[in-house]
Amino acid sequence: PQTIPVFAATPTPAPTPLPRAIQVFQKVRLSVVEIRTGNGVGSGWAIEPGWIITNGHVVGTRATVTVLVPRASGGVTTLTGTVRGTDGKRDLAAIEVNHGAPVLPRRRITSADIGAEIVQLGYSAGVGGIPSVHTGIVTSVVIHAGDVNSEASQRLDDGRSSDSVSVVVFDADADPGDSGGPVVDFDGTVVGVTYGSITIAGSKRVLGQQRATGIRDVDQVWEDLKKGINTSAR
Repeated sequence: PQTIPVFAATPTPAPTPLPRAIQVFQKVRLSVVEIRTGNGVGSGWAIEPGWIITNGHVVGTRATVTVLVPRASGGVTTLTGTVRGTDGKRDLAAIEVNHGAPVLPRRRITSADIGAEIVQLGYSAGVGGIPSVHTGIVTSVVIHAGDVNSEASQRLDDGRSSDSVSVVVFDADADPGDSGGPVVDFDGTVVGVTYGSITIAGSKRVLGQQRATGIRDVDQVWEDLKKGINTSAR
């Protein structure tokens, strides 16, 4: 007798879930603010009620800055923020402003997190309260001797060191204007504060390596920054 093949019915495909990066963006975008300083533009994020954190180089020597806070209904709320403490070693600054934005959680990462997926947000191309977003991975977490830009001596951050500065290196394409914005993991937890990129290492050109100040160093100085203390020498 002829054998007739029997085929299982093709199941109806499940709806395609939103890509995880979109979910992260939707979760954190209302916490990422634009900072304007005359002709300059940078980014920051809600670290506590009434406080925004950004880069020291974003605020410079200014006493006040303009903070544009995204609204859930669209558009932005424009506020004046007061710059309190700054830190040139870690490239951080505390801005006091009644922002009303959701506060983002934060955590320290180490070299054990190399390869973890991340999302970087900032206002390099953001318009009307919608920050731009870049995705990538953590490529390294290192301890810098000296300040965040020092490359003279660095080693992997294994989580046991408390000296010098912990720097998160990642390959998402952060651009000018993203400075001060958060680097978040795929749970929406901040792991670093974007401050710059690596363009030259020794005599070699480097592509796709951006830098963020690690949360370890944010936590070390944050309370004093809120008090208006310059913690650069710490």
